[in-house]
Amino acid sequence: MNILIVADAADNRLLQPYTELVTLAEMLRQNSSGRIYLCFHGTDVSEEAERAASNTGCEVIGLQSEHLRYHNPEAMKEIIPLLAEEFECEYICLPHSIYSCQVAAATAVRLNASCITSVESLSQQGQDTVFCRSIFNGKITVKLLPCTGRKVLTMLPGAFPGHEHTGSGGSCTVRDIEADTSSYSTTGVSTQAAADSSLDEADVIISAGRGIGKMENIRILQEFARIFSGSAIGASRIVCDNDWLPYSRQVGITGKTVAPGLYVACGISGSQQHISGMKGSRCIISINIDPDASIFSVSDFCIVEDLTTFIPLVIEKYHKNCKSDKKH
Repeated sequence: MNILIVADAADNRLLQPYTELVTLAEMLRQNSSGRIYLCFHGTDVSEEAERAASNTGCEVIGLQSEHLRYHNPEAMKEIIPLLAEEFECEYICLPHSIYSCQVAAATAVRLNASCITSVESLSQQGQDTVFCRSIFNGKITVKLLPCTGRKVLTMLPGAFPGHEHTGSGGSCTVRDIEADTSSYSTTGVSTQAAADSSLDEADVIISAGRGIGKMENIRILQEFARIFSGSAIGASRIVCDNDWLPYSRQVGITGKTVAPGLYVACGISGSQQHISGMKGSRCIISINIDPDASIFSVSDFCIVEDLTTFIPLVIEKYHKNCKSDKKH
């Protein structure tokens, strides 16, 4: 059983979920003699390909072209099916990201393969491998059994541990890719990192979810955040989609991955996409009126209350204690 990993990369460097993809591939391969191939793209990938081969023991294929300087789903959906055919791969594994999901869907269509997205775990059902993922904001877990010979998977970042390779290094090759871009409907122009880095630097993050009710209630969280030094305001995707906070504040797969000392989730139900971006926090406190909220499954402290009532009481209590301390 051969497996092809298609890893995300930026500036000729592999992005961190690639080691988790190697773990998933090892689990799929089990004790078979199949090979694991890892490919990624860029404009000058020789050095990174050698490093990845040494770190993973995989057979690494670096794809380089000026057309692959930026994320280019239109180019990759042409390249990946050819690699899967060349190496006779049963599984094609990608990270669950906006970019890779486009490539995964197109690849599955071209190969007439099953496509299972956001895989969180797997198990055996007789001789078959069953894949698990969450739906309805993590309240339901579904098990999926692919019915085709080839399978395309996207892996939820953070669902599997990073691979720790202890054996000998793998091999690496670099291929120069020529592409006919005349049929492309888009072309890469540039990339720019978000200027707001407060989430990366904060030791305390107060995060807003749909449960805050309305944009005006963000001021409650901002006042709460002032209690803590080195704090920042975060958000779930729906809050950013509603224009209540900018996307630079979004935590999750399509936002930022954070690991502060304290993460307070306010009115956040707890989709797997959000949880994967904050579950590395050292202490997680969740406030939600729903006692069955999925966020509670990863929380150290669970508070079932209306945050618009609870948080103002905490703030009031804090200021009273501060005044009392000053008197003494």
